[in-house]
Amino acid sequence: MRHDALAKSYRPTNKLFCSKNSCEVVGGLNMGEMLIKLYNGATESLIQGIRNNAEEKVKYDIVRNERVAKPSIWRCEVSAIDKISLFDSHDKIPIPIEELTTYLTEQKTGFYIELFETPVNRANYDMLNKEDYLLFKQLMDVIESFNGIRLFRSKIANMPKLLSGYITINEDNKVNLTSAISSKIDLDSLSNNKETISKILFYLSQCTIVKKIVPMLNPQGFYGPSFDVNGTKSYTLPHPLPDVDYPLLGLIDTGISDIFKEWIIDEDDSVPTKYLDKEHGTNIAGLLIAGKDLNNPTGKQLFCQEKDGCKIFNLGILPNKNNINKIYPSSDDLISALETAVSNAAEQGVRIFNLSININSIRLYSDYSPFAHALDYLSDKYDVVFIISAGNLKNNRTPWKPDPSQWFSNINSIKSKKGIDIAYAPAESLRNLSVAALNASDLGLASYSRIGKGSSLAIKPDLAQVGGDAEDLGELQSGLYSLNKLAKIISVRGTSFSAPLVAKTMACLDKDIEGYVSRETLIALIVHSGYIPVPFSAKQYGLQVKDLIGYGKPKTSGDILNCTDNSITMVFASRIKSKKIFSFNFSWPKSLVDDKGKIRGHVKLTIVSKPRLNLDYGEEQVRDNLTAFLRQINEEGKAKGILHPLYKSSEKSVNDDYLQEWALIEDNQKWNPIKVSEKTFKAIGGGTNFAIQIEYLSRDIIKDTEGIPFTAILTISDPKGEAPVYNEMRRSLITSNVQIADIQTATRSTLRV
Repeated sequence: MRHDALAKSYRPTNKLFCSKNSCEVVGGLNMGEMLIKLYNGATESLIQGIRNNAEEKVKYDIVRNERVAKPSIWRCEVSAIDKISLFDSHDKIPIPIEELTTYLTEQKTGFYIELFETPVNRANYDMLNKEDYLLFKQLMDVIESFNGIRLFRSKIANMPKLLSGYITINEDNKVNLTSAISSKIDLDSLSNNKETISKILFYLSQCTIVKKIVPMLNPQGFYGPSFDVNGTKSYTLPHPLPDVDYPLLGLIDTGISDIFKEWIIDEDDSVPTKYLDKEHGTNIAGLLIAGKDLNNPTGKQLFCQEKDGCKIFNLGILPNKNNINKIYPSSDDLISALETAVSNAAEQGVRIFNLSININSIRLYSDYSPFAHALDYLSDKYDVVFIISAGNLKNNRTPWKPDPSQWFSNINSIKSKKGIDIAYAPAESLRNLSVAALNASDLGLASYSRIGKGSSLAIKPDLAQVGGDAEDLGELQSGLYSLNKLAKIISVRGTSFSAPLVAKTMACLDKDIEGYVSRETLIALIVHSGYIPVPFSAKQYGLQVKDLIGYGKPKTSGDILNCTDNSITMVFASRIKSKKIFSFNFSWPKSLVDDKGKIRGHVKLTIVSKPRLNLDYGEEQVRDNLTAFLRQINEEGKAKGILHPLYKSSEKSVNDDYLQEWALIEDNQKWNPIKVSEKTFKAIGGGTNFAIQIEYLSRDIIKDTEGIPFTAILTISDPKGEAPVYNEMRRSLITSNVQIADIQTATRSTLRV
């Protein structure tokens, strides 16, 4: 599509690429790239239709003495197209075959093949229509012309079109496109013949049914540097108290030392203890259980402020580096084990999981890895949230500089190297949160912390928290402290340790809110609390802040759930159906209205939704868009949007409908499941009547009636910290017969305010 014609209304699917012309939209790649399947006769039908219906000269009408263009729908659809090309092998393999071959041989791993069609059992090929039969036959003919191919359906759940492939030194082929392999691949049997591998990959890419071929990520690359420093000082471990309700969290890592056995409620023992090195998992557990005492002896630090103590479900499924290939020859095996472990923990009430591991492989902005998809699938299936580390650079940037001009030159030089400084997979996950690392010393960006983004539409990492300084602070070392397997105090560094601090806060929220709240509510609460630390406040950072720290550094669970007298936070959790609008009317707090009727105050609005995802459409896989507006309603009843997105490149309002699709994506966070808007008003007219309105847009024709879950949060506060906003708003809402409840007990209410 043309860059200025990305919107749904411009898509050439009503007259051109439709069933009447023997065409079908079967997916997409990057933003605005549509994949069209042509059946027999499609080309001739399209050519004839364009010749007969798409006029060369546009017709004009005179409307109110003005000349207005009146192009036909055919003309509009043709003009919205920038380029049409055959989908070939260059599109299917995003990196040169030579590079892919080198990676497979050096890393001793396999590859993924994504198909356009879901495979059927070969015994049922006679039931296919001729065209689909020929698609599968072409693929099978290529496979049978070589030896040593192993090709099976991927073990990753909910991805029936994804195949796991290997090229071995064996003389036979083993192929099953509809079932996953039950045994593990012998990595020693993989071929290192680059000529043969390149030839097989090339011919596979020539198959019409093949959509993409990418390398399978090697489990050896799942560990980022943790920068641990051995300690010598012993620490007296805390014991859980019998009458205290502690937060509950699942820790997916290398296992936890027995020094914390009193805090472990259960564990996954699928990996034998002899294959585990429990140091990394113990370091994280130390922060979760004793982080406040270790890091806040004076109570003045800006991190590790949650109360000590945490019940942990120990998912020690990551063996040490020397044995990881014995347990997980492929990333498929690890993801399969992960689902089993998460399923068991979820049955015991675990909803928050810390995942401080990343795949150390360069990814592009548009990449959405099978690992990220697996986490999103597990989040939906088990109603859980993963807090994921953003990953660490192998070679650190120069240390954070208070002067942005000194620091930008270094970060931009690293970003210019293709994919080298963006968040590692699976941090691009759309259902979960990823976390960058800040310095303990000044809350600047840690020089090892990877930055955004997740894709062309998502802000990643989502949040930032202290992970320790990369450079030693003298005797203070990294400035962030935990415990090793011997209960000795150590200094730690890495996004591995910023993620659990966020996970602990979310687990505290889940504990402190009575009853059940949705995943969207938990995510919205912690994202809404995010603030931009002082080191990032300089105007020179501009929009780049979102790629560094996402929505900011979250507050503590106590601060999130307990507002001051000078502010009020309203939480709305519900579902919205297609073509419907959620609306809630209220009056502005009287103490924030002056004698002339002008209002003031600080406003922040966050919405988190759970749109449908469809991997077939690449970067456009998010199929639904929910947008929250704060609108001021004047005396004539007309509504005007008054907020700007948190990160916006222009001064146009968030509800400027005339903005082009790309501007709406870049500026207004369109198609992003998380959206945050914020603004401070000093004195604006227009009335004191307001409404929160949530609108729903879908890329598809919606047939289901369940609707899209969402949580919207609005905070109104007095920047001066003087006005009694909370009591005023509460009285006003009660007078309006609104059912309200504090968030801690809000699950008793239908409408949560």
